Amino acid sequence: MTGRHTDKRSLVDLLSFLFDRLDDDEAAARAQLTPAALRQDATPGGPARAFRELAAKRSMVAMWFDGVQADL
Repeated sequence: MTGRHTDKRSLVDLLSFLFDRLDDDEAAARAQLTPAALRQDATPGGPARAFRELAAKRSMVAMWFDGVQADL
């Protein structure tokens, strides 16, 4: 493996790590879903916001992951 491919593989490993952390964050957010939390959903810190932020982060990481995979 050349240095360039090693760097790409390291980036894939980093992006996989980020996906794992996002999965952890999503599990934690789901664990906090309660009827009271759902009623607070209209507030800026409600559960819907947490899931929107997770989706945005996951989309950004996926975009980088797809680009790195294409280069490999």
